[in-house]
Amino acid sequence: MCWITTSRHDQEKDHSAFWIWRENAILALVVAVAIVGSTLVAGLAGVLITLALKSLRLDPALASGVILTTFTDVCGILLLFGLSLIFLPVLL
Repeated sequence: MCWITTSRHDQEKDHSAFWIWRENAILALVVAVAIVGSTLVAGLAGVLITLALKSLRLDPALASGVILTTFTDVCGILLLFGLSLIFLPVLL
């Protein structure tokens, strides 16, 4: 897929797919905060899970990947849904 378009028709078609982001800054803010929050949770959880597994004398390289991925995904989706629920009156 080529992201560089030359004709005006192609540019209008590309922009029409993203009208919700241009017209609703609150929704873009909710998604951006959820992404940043999820990244921060992943970094913090990565450190804490590794330290916890080391203190239990388990190999962090073997066990931390599954735990970290699951925890990060759950926190990220809860953060996104929670922020969306808080800002729902503004978004509608």
